[in-house]
Amino acid sequence: MIAVIPARAGSRRIVNKNIQKFCESPMISYPIRACLDAGVFSQVIVYTDSEAIAEVALRLGAKVPYVRSAASSGDHATLSEVLCEFLTQLSMDQELPDLACVLATAVFLDGGVLKEACARFLKGEGRNLISVARLPVAVERSLVLDESGCLGFRYPQYRSTRSQDLPVSYYDAGQFYFLNSGEFARENQIFGAHCEAFELDSWRVQDIDTWDDFKEAELKYKYFRDRGLVHG
Repeated sequence: MIAVIPARAGSRRIVNKNIQKFCESPMISYPIRACLDAGVFSQVIVYTDSEAIAEVALRLGAKVPYVRSAASSGDHATLSEVLCEFLTQLSMDQELPDLACVLATAVFLDGGVLKEACARFLKGEGRNLISVARLPVAVERSLVLDESGCLGFRYPQYRSTRSQDLPVSYYDAGQFYFLNSGEFARENQIFGAHCEAFELDSWRVQDIDTWDDFKEAELKYKYFRDRGLVHG
């Protein structure tokens, strides 16, 4: 099984986001270290269009065998498109591995979580395994504003239903996706017909899209690092 970490240079809101120093280490170092610590991957590959990111990744012990194209590095490229391009390049050099894990630059991820997720995936009889987190509120009780700015229920039929009586909902945490390479190559989508969920603790999930997000995440990381829940 291989691990693939797509990392592009063209982040708009946080320039050079993947190699920005986050708690004294480049952001890309966190998923690389998690993959290496997990001890379940034959290769840890960073797929990037950036020489600077490639240099950091190589120094940290990852491999960078291919250059990501401009087309797959744009703002509108989907993860499926990026992965499809990577697997096409890989197939030219070697037989595709049956299993793969695609990861984001997630700073709260660690090797223990990845190892546990991998074990679950291998028991899943070919089902993809997607990292998810629990929504803090019931989506059935969500509110919307109409054209005049008045507040109302998105689902009026649930306006009198207690939150505890509604089902738990989840969202794509975006941190990792374990999948069958052959099935992906046929369907060209990560969320195929057979997906299983791996629920992450909510504190491990945070998008870092702005500098405010970045600073908040650093404060949170230091808090959990001091309590031994993430590596320093």
